[in-house]
Amino acid sequence: MVRKTDSVAFSVVADAVGVMAALSLLSPPQLRQAGLLAGDDSAETAVNVLHQVARALVAPALRSLAADLWRLKAARAGPKAPLNAMWWNLL
Repeated sequence: MVRKTDSVAFSVVADAVGVMAALSLLSPPQLRQAGLLAGDDSAETAVNVLHQVARALVAPALRSLAADLWRLKAARAGPKAPLNAMWWNLL
């Protein structure tokens, strides 16, 4: 929870630390130790778990970044800007 006295930089750093902790706890050895992942210790299992984590956490973060960059460009360009073209040029 962010208080009014907290800076934006502090909240961003706190979120980043939280995501790093979550990612470290979602590794295959940790999941296996907690009894949440059954199977062997193959590289394929590890890659599959990490791919699932990336789809759940990394892809939405990248989409949010792209949307924020587009909003910033659209706000600077003004109301007559070609917004659809700006989106596709950003991607």
